[in-house]
Amino acid sequence: MRTLLFFCLLALGSPLAAQVSVNQDNSAPDPSAMLDVKSSDKGMLVPRMTTAQRAAIANPATGLLVFDTDTESFWYRDSGGWVRLISGWNLSGNTGTVDGTNFIGTTDNVALDFRVNNARGLRLEYAEETDPLFGTTVAPNLIGGFSGNTVATGVIGATISGGGRTGGINATSGSFSTIGGGFLNTANGYGDVVSGGQVNGATGGFSTVGGGSFNTANGGSAVVSGGQSNNATGSSSTVGGGALNNTTAQGATVAGGELNRASGLRATVGGGANNTASGTNATIGGGGGVLGGSLGNTAAGYSSTVPGGSLNSAGGDYSLAAGRRAKIDAAHDGAFLFSDGNNVDFNSAAADEFAARATGGVRFVTAIDGSGNPTQTVSIDNTGTVTAAAFVGDGSGLTGIPDDQTLSLSGTTLSIEGGNSVNLSTLPGDNLGNHTATQALDMNDHDIVNGRAIRADSLIVGDGNSNLDGLTLLRFNTLRAWEFQQDKGSSAASATHLRLRNVSNSPTKRFFIDTDGRVEFRSADGSATHFYFDQGSEKMGIGTTTPDEKMHINDGNLKISQTATATASLELEGHTNGDNQRSWTIATKGHALQVDGSDLAFSREGSEKMRIDTDGNVGIGATTPANKLSVSGSADFSGNVGIGIASPATRLHVEGAASGSTSTDFVATIKNTDTDATNSTRYNGLKIQAGKDNNNGANSRFIAFYRPDGSEIGTVRQDGASTINYSTSSDVRLKQHIVPTAYSLDDLLKIEVRDYEFRTEPGRKQTGFIAQDLYKVYPAAVSKGGDDVVIDPWMVDYGKLTPLLVKSVQDQQATIEAQQKRIAELEAQVSELETVKNQNAQLAADIRAIKAALNMPENSTTPSTSEK
Repeated sequence: MRTLLFFCLLALGSPLAAQVSVNQDNSAPDPSAMLDVKSSDKGMLVPRMTTAQRAAIANPATGLLVFDTDTESFWYRDSGGWVRLISGWNLSGNTGTVDGTNFIGTTDNVALDFRVNNARGLRLEYAEETDPLFGTTVAPNLIGGFSGNTVATGVIGATISGGGRTGGINATSGSFSTIGGGFLNTANGYGDVVSGGQVNGATGGFSTVGGGSFNTANGGSAVVSGGQSNNATGSSSTVGGGALNNTTAQGATVAGGELNRASGLRATVGGGANNTASGTNATIGGGGGVLGGSLGNTAAGYSSTVPGGSLNSAGGDYSLAAGRRAKIDAAHDGAFLFSDGNNVDFNSAAADEFAARATGGVRFVTAIDGSGNPTQTVSIDNTGTVTAAAFVGDGSGLTGIPDDQTLSLSGTTLSIEGGNSVNLSTLPGDNLGNHTATQALDMNDHDIVNGRAIRADSLIVGDGNSNLDGLTLLRFNTLRAWEFQQDKGSSAASATHLRLRNVSNSPTKRFFIDTDGRVEFRSADGSATHFYFDQGSEKMGIGTTTPDEKMHINDGNLKISQTATATASLELEGHTNGDNQRSWTIATKGHALQVDGSDLAFSREGSEKMRIDTDGNVGIGATTPANKLSVSGSADFSGNVGIGIASPATRLHVEGAASGSTSTDFVATIKNTDTDATNSTRYNGLKIQAGKDNNNGANSRFIAFYRPDGSEIGTVRQDGASTINYSTSSDVRLKQHIVPTAYSLDDLLKIEVRDYEFRTEPGRKQTGFIAQDLYKVYPAAVSKGGDDVVIDPWMVDYGKLTPLLVKSVQDQQATIEAQQKRIAELEAQVSELETVKNQNAQLAADIRAIKAALNMPENSTTPSTSEK
């Protein structure tokens, strides 16, 4: 009985404290086996039972193995339940599987991983969602590629096909979203798709990024096919490719190119660069340019069009601008403008106009022959000459018709070449025409009326022998408004004056010349003289007939003005006597005010206010100016002030050349000379008061830094109401060849942090870096200096260490996460070992009890002879 019990125990394979060998040759068990069963013609049977019997086993131990006769398969017990050992899932393929019955996977909601070289290559995560409309949906998430790729909690039906890398995982937080591959891609909207590439993002819901890099599709159902740094933010908008293109309105499209923008509803930009279609249904075919963003086309009107070219703008609704620099105003709807290649603007003039600038001429072909050669052409060349087969109409509106026609006179008929003629006898009155007279013109006491001018080398009007005072010598127009008359005399010898009078008002003198050469302009009633010139004394009076000087103005001011095409000046020159020359010049040609020989001082009530010395120095409140401008006291300016520039663009504009390597090689210097180091008083430099008390997102610049080409590269800005933000340019559109950095935590650990004192501040301990040491490890944060440590020392930009610190934290976090994962695995193994240890201890106690019952020695593996 004891022998039977012993062999039953061996058949069950219960673990024993000592090694057990079952064989026919009495060989010892293998050192590595607790139970060694050996046979060349027999096998080992495990317990056989039905499915019901297997399920009825009380408290089955983990690892318990039985053969289920109902399923005809082996089953073993794990921590979660019975597991069937499926036969037939072979590495070389399988047959006989039952659809819906056989599967590879789990029966619980624990994620399933597939590994390659013990690294996760594919992960299936159980995902379930209950919706009031659709009910419960089970749609597992599929995560392939890098083990760090993630699907956010609560997401269902998401797929990451592959890609990802250390520091560049692919991640999605949108249900039913898809990432095909690449790295650093995100699909965060419902049903979003990112096919691949790098640093691409889709967030709009059913939006798509086909590939490329740094592209985003943020609008609902928006699409970016590829390229670089493109954005489709309008719903159902599309960017076909290119770089730095944007669609911000619903249904907008940018097919490609660079720096194009479609911001109007359903607007389209076909390509080119720097083009903007902002009008609804506006279209730009292409063109533009990249030169500082200044060559692009714009279409701002409703359904406006720019086919291409550069610097064209279609601002009116339904307008079209083509060529180069064609400009249609927003008020000129329906205008069509074509501009040639000249680099000047061609502006629209009215709505619904058709206008073309063609400085090489215009040609219209109205008929062709059988070979397509023009047979009828109307052309306008670049001189404005029109060439056409015929003009229909009376020609009254034509200008520029040649006037070198041949005239011929036959009797009273005057003929012009081409068959046109006029009968002079039928014309009213005498028609002098334009001819050469052969005898004197006798007016027969009649006036010359409607005359414009009388031109002759010598003109004598009136006989000069009349005895009547006031003989009319020459009269103008039928109203006799003005006439020249002989004055004060009864004969030719006593006609000593010529007067001009206005007879339409009253017979008074207005203009008067006497025989001595005196000239007067008098008032309407002849009582007052406004202008007087005496030829004998060479003196001129305005408002007086007795001038004291060469020019005398009485009861009035002198005003000198100028037109746009003339200059006005006043020059005063004194007597020259050796070195005591005194000269004054007030002019607008050459100089505004000139004083030669001495200083020019401006005083008020005996007190000097300003002085310009002989060296050209100006002193305001300073009587001995040492510089071009010396001001003693306060000064204020209401407009822009320029130093080194004639046209200042801002309130204070300082401009000049400064290059070299000394401490004075700067355009401007602000120096506080009050620097007493023996007290605690503040010694301030530059005060900048700008921004807003409540910034409310205005992002005001206190200081802005620009390159010579006008590009902003850094700012000091207001960040909130009471803080400052120091920024330098980091726009992705300014960068290329973007790859993960090669720097890591290892480089950070090489940087030495030192305590030190500056030589100018002995006893004041500080902590930081030594520039020369830091340069050997991380040169990006160091500005190398020159030989002179005073004016060109080595410097450290502590802010540029931030990228290295961030990268080091990322490296350290990756190490921590890997170690945490390994610790969790080790803890699980320790727990399993602890369980096995407890089981072994229990089994060892059971074996000892059985051996005692069988009267077996403690170290024996077989019963004693007396017990067999």
